[in-house]
Parts: sequence; structure tokens; C-alpha cells
Amino acid sequence: MLKQIIQNEWRIAWRERQLSVLWLLIAALLLFATLSGWQNFQRIQHERQEAADLMRKKWEGQGAQNPHSSAHYGTYVFKPSSILYFLDPGIDKFSGVSLRLEGHVQHGLAFAPAAEQSSLSRFGDLNTGLILQVLVPLLLLFLAFNSVQRERSSGSMRLLLAQGISIRTLLWGKILANWSVSLVLLLLVVLLGLGLSFSQGQLTQNPDVWTRFGGLLLLYAVYYLIIGMLGIQLAAAVRQPAFGLLLLLGVWVSSSIVLPKMASTWAEQRHPLLGIMQFNQQMREEREKGLNGHDPEDERSKRFEQKILAKYQVEKLSALPINYDGLLMQEDEYYGNAVWDKHFGKHYQNLQKQSQQLALTSFVNPFQALRNLSLACANTDLYQFLHFQKAAEMYRRDLIRGLNEKMAYGGSKTGDWEWKVSQKWLAERPDFNYVPPAMGWSLQQRKTEIIALASWLLLLCATLFLPWWKAARLI
Repeated sequence: MLKQIIQNEWRIAWRERQLSVLWLLIAALLLFATLSGWQNFQRIQHERQEAADLMRKKWEGQGAQNPHSSAHYGTYVFKPSSILYFLDPGIDKFSGVSLRLEGHVQHGLAFAPAAEQSSLSRFGDLNTGLILQVLVPLLLLFLAFNSVQRERSSGSMRLLLAQGISIRTLLWGKILANWSVSLVLLLLVVLLGLGLSFSQGQLTQNPDVWTRFGGLLLLYAVYYLIIGMLGIQLAAAVRQPAFGLLLLLGVWVSSSIVLPKMASTWAEQRHPLLGIMQFNQQMREEREKGLNGHDPEDERSKRFEQKILAKYQVEKLSALPINYDGLLMQEDEYYGNAVWDKHFGKHYQNLQKQSQQLALTSFVNPFQALRNLSLACANTDLYQFLHFQKAAEMYRRDLIRGLNEKMAYGGSKTGDWEWKVSQKWLAERPDFNYVPPAMGWSLQQRKTEIIALASWLLLLCATLFLPWWKAARLI
């Protein structure tokens, strides 16, 4: 009987011109958004790889240099886009693209793509994630309303119940029928995405992509089942058609627009972040209290100088068998790294607290869980951004430490700023090779959202077995 109900719901849904047209329109939008998103991803990937190759070529071609000059010459690294960027771009558009790496200074990511667009275009982007998260649930709620109210107004509901069909079988049939409609749209996107990725060899180069595609498929399937159950139960519980439709639209507007904005504002007020200028100013002020590699009269420099003189058992810097300037530069780096760790650590903690606050709202609004988990599966969320920033900073520290140690122990003497290393030695410095986190790491950051989504699913399943579902309520 359940199968017959599902088949009947499908037939009637396709006969309803408005719903079938809406389904086809959303399908067309998904195809367009996915294809255009893929083209955009390829363009971004090509541009960033080209820029990274150019920066590496400039580094390798800088010629013979003093190591400290090379540290100031520096280089740029570019944040690679996740392959699933074309499905859910996340915060990549607003988080910056390039990061300058040099001695003494830690820069932030710059040149966010959104900064080059008007404020209107920032809100007008059509991407696959937006359609899957906002428009498909709207279609499900319309299907739920039409499925219940059509049979209630025509008397078919009374007839079906009179034939001995249980209320729960009837409700489950409608839920699964509507859910299957959304799954067709979802499979359309996933299969197209897999085909595009496979055509470029991305699936064979990175097996983690398979896991992320599977995670997205499961995530959206579960969310659509939640929306399907919620829509059918609300439509069945409200007998007045106008009020029922208004209630479902209210659920959609509040869950996808109002509540996320309220939750974001609440998290920002509870755990405010420093502005970029204030953050940099605090970093600069604290660094100025420490070693200054260009000022040998600094207090910390004097203490460090006495330490080195005692270690080598000499009285003057000129008597050292190594280049003291290189050691001083590296000591300044160590102090600057400690300052960065302190301030970035506080910043990271506040971001985590904000993220945790938002995660808790998933127990009130499942859309929040969907949004956060979608970003995690696509590897385009805040945690991935911070992961890249940390990896780039670790690379910067290794690069600058190697240059300073070469200056200190490479054969030059203190004060010899004309001493140079060969271009070949500089070209042999390792290039930055960022390895994105695996799917398991991404989901580890989103345990609260996973629990919240599972709780919603179990709660709505349980409500179908409440004793208040009686024939009188449906007819």
C-alpha cells in the first residue's frame, strides 16, 4: 500500500501544472548554477596556480642575495580552491586569496574576490548550494501543503481512511513521495558534479573528493527528509488551508533567512572580534616591546648579545666565529612568532566560540546545521580557512629560519651585509605545498551540528507515532 501511495503522489504531482513547472524551473537553475560554478572554479584554479607559479619563478630568479634581503624580498602563496567550490563556495569569496610571506611580519590574506564587486552583486550570486538549501525545501513545503489539502478538500482523505489505510502509512507515503522528488534533484546535481570532476581527473587525483561528494549527498538527503516530515505533519495538523500555507511559508522564511541572521548577530555580540586595524596595531605594539633586529641597543638585544658572547667565550661580536646578525634576526622571529601565536590564538578562540554559538542554534533551526555541514563537506568553511592560514604561517617560519641560519652559520661574519648566497641555494628552498584537511577532520569540527540534525530526524520520526494522529484530525 505504501508503494501505491507514493506512485499516486507522483502522478498527481506531475499533473499539477504549477508544481511540475516549479520542479522543472529548479532543475534548470541547478543545472545552470552547477555548470557556471564549475567554469568559475576552473578559472579561479587556473588563475591562482598561474600566480603561484609566477611567484615561485620570481623567487628562484632573484639572483645571488644576502639571506636577510631575501627574507624581506619574500614571496606570495595563494589559497587553493576546494574542488567542491563549484557546489558550495562558502566563505572563499570573502576570505582573501593571497598571503604575503616575509621576515619580521605576518600578513593576513588579501584580495578577496567580493571586494572587487558591488554590494548588490554580493547578495545576488546564484550557486548550487543556495538553491539546494533554500529553493528545494520551499518546493518540498509546497508539495506537502498540496498533498494534504488536495485530498482533504476533495474528500479523498476520508475515503482512503475508510478503506482501512492507517494514518501513519498515509503520512509516510506522502513524506516518502515528496522526499523522492527532492532526491531526484539532488542526484542530478551530484551525478553532474561527479561527471565534471571525473572529466578533469580530480576524482583519481584526490580520493577524498569521493568521500566529500558522498557526505554532501547523505547530508542533503537527511535534511530533505526532515523538511518533508515537518511539512507533511504541519500541513496535516492545520485544517484551515490559508493558515496552513501561511504557517509553512513562515517556517521557510524564518528558518532560511530570519533565524540565521539573528543567530549570527547574537554570536557576534556575545564574542566580538577585533577589527583588522586594531588587531594589527596590538600586534605591532607588542612586537615593538621585544627584539628589534635592526636596533642592537635594544634591551632584549643586549641580553641576547651577552648570552651569545658567553656561549662562545669571547668578549666582542667581531670575535665570534659566526654571524651574530643572523642569530639576532632569528631571535626576533622567535619573539614575533610568540606574539602572533598569542594574538592569533585569542582571535581563533573567539571565532571558535562564535562557531559553537551558531552550532547550538542548530537544535532550534536545522537549516543552520545544514549550512555549516555543507560548508564542512565542501571544505569551504571557516575552519578550512584557518587551517590554510596556519599552514602558510608554519611554512613562513621554516623559510625565514632557514635564511637566518644560513646567514648565521653559512660562513659570513658579523656586520658583513654584503655577503650573499647563490641563486642555486635560494632556488632549492622548498616551495609551499598546502595539503587540505581530510573529510574526517572537517566533520570533527562539526559534531554539534551532526548531533542536532540527528536529533531533528529522530524527533520528527517520533512525532508520527504520537496518539493524537487520528482520523478526525486529518479529515
